[in-house]
Order: sequence, then structure tokens, then C-alpha cells
Amino acid sequence: MCSKAHLLDVTMDDKWFKTQQKKAGVTAEEIAAKMGRDRSVVSRIYTGRQKMSLEWAQAFAEVLNVPIDEVLRHAGIVYDPLTRSDLVASEDGIQQVPVRKEAFLAPQHARRIRDSQADADALPLSGSNHHILQAKATAQTLARMGEGMEIWTVTTGAMLLSGYIPGDFIIVDRDSSETCKSGDTVLAEIRHRNSSGFKTALRRYQAPVLVADSTDPEHREINVVDTVNTVIRGKVIASWRR
Repeated sequence: MCSKAHLLDVTMDDKWFKTQQKKAGVTAEEIAAKMGRDRSVVSRIYTGRQKMSLEWAQAFAEVLNVPIDEVLRHAGIVYDPLTRSDLVASEDGIQQVPVRKEAFLAPQHARRIRDSQADADALPLSGSNHHILQAKATAQTLARMGEGMEIWTVTTGAMLLSGYIPGDFIIVDRDSSETCKSGDTVLAEIRHRNSSGFKTALRRYQAPVLVADSTDPEHREINVVDTVNTVIRGKVIASWRR
């Protein structure tokens, strides 16, 4: 009974999913067909009566043509290796407290997501509990961490000339994705030319395009932000390195 009640508490952003359906021009039946199931299962997932599994998330991602991490995020699933807890600031310092209404993806599933983003310029924070606690404590000193704030780790030299090196931590404000202006460093999703997948890219926004700050030819491509093939997912508001 406790397990079932917890699933009902998961925050499912069904409006986002239905919007993506309209953009992709697909129905709930087509999503269900990907798993060989009836559309009623999709309805149960939208209403929180059935948990979004990794397999279903993959099906949604492929049919809606969006990254799997976006599917999981809007399904209320956070792939953080910590248990159901988070850090908050208080008069006594940084304390660990329970997170409300969030389901967590198992570490092995989180690794599968990260492995699928082998060419990403940044990846969600991961590592040992101690490593994550240290990073979150540092983030709290740099910014007021709200619901839309995420900690990522830089993995390539795409923004090397702007001072971002592999291993740096960045705080990404997803709530600022639609208010970015020229000169901002952003986290974006860029559709692969030869597949339906997306690459997570760290770039400088120079309206209306995204550009890298690197001498590496691999990062020379300029992408126009069209909200279809190239989408800004958040603004980098702070960074640090160990």
C-alpha cells in the first residue's frame, strides 16, 4: 500500500507530454503501440496511476522524438544517486532533508542514460554521496537553489575559451531557458543530423544562434535556435571547479 501511495505522489507533467504529442503529431495509441500495449496504459502513466519505467521512458522518447532525460524529468523522476533527500540552507547550516513528491531512478538506469550521451558537453551531477553532497553544498553558497536549478559537470572543451574545462561544475537554471539573451552561456539540445537523438551541448547564445568557444573543429558548427532542432534548456548561472 505504501508503494502504491508513493506512485500517486509522483509529479507528472502531463501537459508537457500532450504538448510534445501535438508537436510530433502522434497519438497515445502510437506511443502505446511502441510497447505493444493499449493506450489505457499511457493514460495511467499521465495520471500517475502507473510508474514511468525506463522502458516506457525510452518509448516516449523515441515516439515523441525528445531526449530520454527530458521524458524522465517531466515524469517527475530525478536520476540522482542520493536517496530521497536533498540539501537546504538553514540557520544551522546546510542540512539534508527529505525531498517531496519525487521518484528516483535507480543508479544503473542513470548510468544507461549517461552512457547514451557519450558526446554530451555536460552531464548531470553524479558520483558518490559524499561527492554529490559537497557539490550541492558549494552550489548553495553560489546561488539560491530553486526547483528549476540543476548541477551539471562539464565533459568537453566546447567552451574552453570561455573558461569552462572538463570537470567543472555548472549550475543550470532551467526556468530561465526562455529569457536568455546574447552572451549567456546555455545548456541546449541539438538534434543529431543522422538520427532521431539529441546531443546535450554547452554553448554561448548569440541570438539567434548557438556558438562554441573552442579551437576544436568538432565544435565549430553553428546552430540556429529554432525550438525544434535546437532548443535552449537552461542558462548557466554559476560555475566552479575543485
